[in-house]
Amino acid sequence: MDNSINLEIEIEIENANKERETFLNYIDDLHTIDCLYEHIEMDNNSQEQEEILFYINEHCSELRELINKLYETKITLMKQGKQKL
Repeated sequence: MDNSINLEIEIEIENANKERETFLNYIDDLHTIDCLYEHIEMDNNSQEQEEILFYINEHCSELRELINKLYETKITLMKQGKQKL
């Protein structure tokens, strides 16, 4: 296998891991804001606000799970492609 191709794939895998971490950090930030708002405004929340907070929290979890699945698949495919070369 050509070392330059091997290196390119390793760099792509590293970049994919960085992208995943960036997305997960964004989601964690949203979740943290949601939790802080919920904690601060706990006594003053209307039903609509509570539903919005629940929606944000639920979708943060779903996004985190989806991003992990997508990037695991991407990285696995990249590694398989590397092995075939």
